Amino acid sequence: MKKILILLLLMAPLFAYAQKTWFIADAVRFNTKEEWKKCDIRVSIGDDWKINIYAKTNHTIRKIKDLGDMKDDDENVHALWSGVDQDGLECLLSLTFFKDSPYMRLTINFEEKGLNIFYMLRPDE
Repeated sequence: MKKILILLLLMAPLFAYAQKTWFIADAVRFNTKEEWKKCDIRVSIGDDWKINIYAKTNHTIRKIKDLGDMKDDDENVHALWSGVDQDGLECLLSLTFFKDSPYMRLTINFEEKGLNIFYMLRPDE
């Protein structure tokens, strides 16, 4: 009986997986002065806040620390956290939930590179 319990404990991680929510990015821009460009990029956000961006070059960002939520004057909610990408670069992330729109904005700020990336996301139905 003890051997069966040990075997089940060792196999448990094989059955555990993070739930993902899928989005389509319809527009992207790379700094605040640039115009939005049309795109068709798939983005997944896991319940562990791991973000996968499927573009010409795939990109993965893991959550390091939750920085809390913030509400702006227009009552849009911004979920903030710090993360690290697959190359080890730290970044700040914001997922903005607009009060009157089905769209969300994902902002990734790589301070080391002086780069901001903005994605306009809609749920992938």
